[in-house]
Amino acid sequence: MLNTKENFNQLDVTLAVKELGNEAAATIQGGFDLIAYDGFNGKGSVLGEFNFGKSVLGAGNNRISSVRINAGRWKFSDGFFGLGESETISRTGLFNFRSLNNRISSLKRF
Repeated sequence: MLNTKENFNQLDVTLAVKELGNEAAATIQGGFDLIAYDGFNGKGSVLGEFNFGKSVLGAGNNRISSVRINAGRWKFSDGFFGLGESETISRTGLFNFRSLNNRISSLKRF
């Protein structure tokens, strides 16, 4: 005999999983690979959370002072699309920008 209630419950779970966005999925899987802040030492507002690069930053353009890198190798540039002066960070941790402080316009994950 067909158990209708059990089949509908399975359908509900399947639909809920498929509706997760990238941000929710990243949070469930352990967070973002890079978090950008407008203050030194991870202080201030969070300007963005990324798992992939962004060739043109929106609201965070020319405002990033520090980043927390949880995974990956990242290139930060003062021009859009990775152009201009850049700095590459290849390890995890919390990093402050000196020469690129409040000048970052794009970031790329390698």
